[in-house]
Amino acid sequence: MKGQWGKWFYIIPSLIAVLFITVFPMAYNVWISFTDFSMISPQKNFIGFRNYISLISDPLFQNALQNTAIFTAAVTIISVLFGFFLALVLDQSFRGRALFRVVIVLPWIFTEISSGLFWKWICFPDNVLSLVFVSVGFKAAE
Repeated sequence: MKGQWGKWFYIIPSLIAVLFITVFPMAYNVWISFTDFSMISPQKNFIGFRNYISLISDPLFQNALQNTAIFTAAVTIISVLFGFFLALVLDQSFRGRALFRVVIVLPWIFTEISSGLFWKWICFPDNVLSLVFVSVGFKAAE
């Protein structure tokens, strides 16, 4: 494959997958939101923005939207302030700073270690998890 078509040959399958998995369902849901669709009746009548007007005028939705906005703002502000405070503390020179940095990084390290051990248990034939897979019908790793 010469020129530009070689690049598209590898990209097109991914683009098709993205279209079918995300774009088409989202577009269908947007279209459905402008109808009076019911799971009971297959008939769909176009009603425009009536669903959105009904949603925005609902006091329960307004309360939920307000609570979500307050929660999002509070969590964002607290997280940013805590992160800045932690960065300022870790930038100072004090006794035990290296240990403190290690303790902060441990959650990321444990995630990588547990993932690595899990794959080790899958790939090596003398482990219990591998024996479970073999008993179900999978071929053992060599």
